[in-house]
Amino acid sequence: MAATALARVTGPVLNIDVRSGISPRTQQSYRIETVRVLAEGKDVTEFTVPDGEPHRFIEGEDVDVLVEFSTYNGQLRGRLSKVLATV
Repeated sequence: MAATALARVTGPVLNIDVRSGISPRTQQSYRIETVRVLAEGKDVTEFTVPDGEPHRFIEGEDVDVLVEFSTYNGQLRGRLSKVLATV
């Protein structure tokens, strides 16, 4: 069982990386969006956006989000849980 933690992340969006394609195994299309935020003006926090999330992040916008963190293969991974506010 993996341990998870929920954290509030606030700050400006630094950049957004979108990768998409077709899975060779399932032949279905996929889209992975990774957002990097300058949290509290000092640390960069990275998280992925789940498929079906209606909010589209924009570079430079200030965000206030909840991110669920867990470990996978010894690495910390963040996944968007909820958008609280954007400016």
